[in-house]
Amino acid sequence: MSKLHRQSPIPLNYQLTQQFEAEIIEGRWKVGQKIPSVRQLTELYGVSVPSVRKALGHLVAEGIIETIPASGSYVRKRPAYRKSQSSHTLVFMLTNAAQLKMSYYMRTLPEVAKEASAVGLGVEFNHLNSDITNALRSAQPSGVIWCGGGELDYIRELVERQVPVVAIGDGPDVAGVTRIVNDDFDGGCIAGRHLLGLGHREVLVFQRDASLPYARRRLAGLRYATEDYRDVNLQVQACNGEEADVVARRILEADQLPSAVFATSDRLAHTLMKQATQMGINVPEQLSVMGFGDEPFAEFMTPALTSIRINHQQLGKACVDVLWNGQPQSKGDWVREIKLNVQLVERSTTKSRNGSV
Repeated sequence: MSKLHRQSPIPLNYQLTQQFEAEIIEGRWKVGQKIPSVRQLTELYGVSVPSVRKALGHLVAEGIIETIPASGSYVRKRPAYRKSQSSHTLVFMLTNAAQLKMSYYMRTLPEVAKEASAVGLGVEFNHLNSDITNALRSAQPSGVIWCGGGELDYIRELVERQVPVVAIGDGPDVAGVTRIVNDDFDGGCIAGRHLLGLGHREVLVFQRDASLPYARRRLAGLRYATEDYRDVNLQVQACNGEEADVVARRILEADQLPSAVFATSDRLAHTLMKQATQMGINVPEQLSVMGFGDEPFAEFMTPALTSIRINHQQLGKACVDVLWNGQPQSKGDWVREIKLNVQLVERSTTKSRNGSV
């Protein structure tokens, strides 16, 4: 039984699914055999009941395990392939550096799996560590989707072995790796044009950290959109290590409130709106707010958040297209970057200065 990586950003239920598949592949759970109960599995692996049930649910959905009420769960078939050791497998490789963008990556995973399935590929989700690195050295997956950070030497080794690698989002450049990013600059431009079109001229940009590449690109895009407007007063406020709610309150307590705030993430927009509610500031009557990312919670906020949508379906398709249809690049190639379109999703948190939505 392999060790679960409890500090990994990969949820335990995904890790458990791989463990259970290994039990079947390696013959410890045989076809037709009843497997241990949920309670026994929780004790064996030291995890919660919901984690075990979710993991079993993945295998039930694939027809590998069947659960019979009042009887138990039984193995119905072997998995179609051994993960990490098949030429028909894509490996989605998370790293410790991915923690801050966990929601972003986890929204991309099912889209990658769906697109991969359409071309007959399986997808394995793993955490980049020495155990996985050693296992993959003896395998030849169809490709690796790398979420930045981790052991760069291992990524370079994959390129040398002619294994196609794509990187999602920001991170160190490695020759021969295609990077797929959202067009953050254009997203900033779209946000700027939206706010300017509503008549806002006192605009504040709320960032997590001014040094983050995606935040810099989004700010640069908004600046570009405002270049021809001499009457625009554009301010920037970054957390830079401070708690976001502290900085949000400072913004709202200023002598002069901006007419609009562009937060470079939906989570920052949520924090600002929460503080505004506590301080009795009405959004959007007194302050327009918009975010970036269109997280699942954005449309359920009160009021619903205007945001720049990142298309995760498009991202998943681009990953599979590059790995499946593209040719492996040689070690000496320059990094190729693919930018994906983003779009405005206008909801209820932005309003024109003259009162009309």
